[in-house]
Amino acid sequence: MKIRPAFIVLLALPLIGAGCFAAPKPPVAANKNAPGGVACTMEAKQCPDGSSVGRVPPNCEFAPCPEAKVVCPQDLKTCPGGSVVGRYPPDCKFADCPPEHWP
Repeated sequence: MKIRPAFIVLLALPLIGAGCFAAPKPPVAANKNAPGGVACTMEAKQCPDGSSVGRVPPNCEFAPCPEAKVVCPQDLKTCPGGSVVGRYPPDCKFADCPPEHWP
């Protein structure tokens, strides 16, 4: 029994067509409060600090990344009276030395 190529094609076409309709679509997040019911794709953008932000209506642009936190070096400065002070944000300058006759 020979199977004709035309018969195979007739069986394959519905399967291919069904696969096109069943293909996954990008997920969307609907904003029911937005005018016109704007929905954005649920993509994420990784920010320099390692956090992630998503798209927001109405233009579906990525939300801004949070401001980077200032991390100062952990070195210490010895003051004339023998006490030590560290660095503090936002400019990471050393704190003022206490008076030399500090109790």
